[in-house]
Amino acid sequence: MNMETLIHLSTDEVTLLRQTIRSTTASLILKRRCQCLLYCFHGLSITELTTFFHVPQRTIYTWLEQWEKGRLSALLDEPGRSIQSPSTVSYPSYRQSEPSGVRPISPATLRQFISKEIL
Repeated sequence: MNMETLIHLSTDEVTLLRQTIRSTTASLILKRRCQCLLYCFHGLSITELTTFFHVPQRTIYTWLEQWEKGRLSALLDEPGRSIQSPSTVSYPSYRQSEPSGVRPISPATLRQFISKEIL
């Protein structure tokens, strides 16, 4: 695709993209991609889209190419490695591995130490 190429959407495709954006179950990432396609369809340039969505031009072109290849289903993220939420990440228990005689640092002591390091 070159810079002048606009995406061509049918009335049904525009409706589908709008419904996806309004959906309560669609991911925010998918909604952004659908918005980008609609904005491109309505005449925004690739440069304007990259500024609006804070992504590189290559990303916009990828979204357009994905749409051309497989419509809405191609815009979905493929399963892969995901970021674990803090509640699912397990941390080692440091209390059990502390040598005897070592006391935990109080919040006040920690604040003092940090303020000395910053100065």
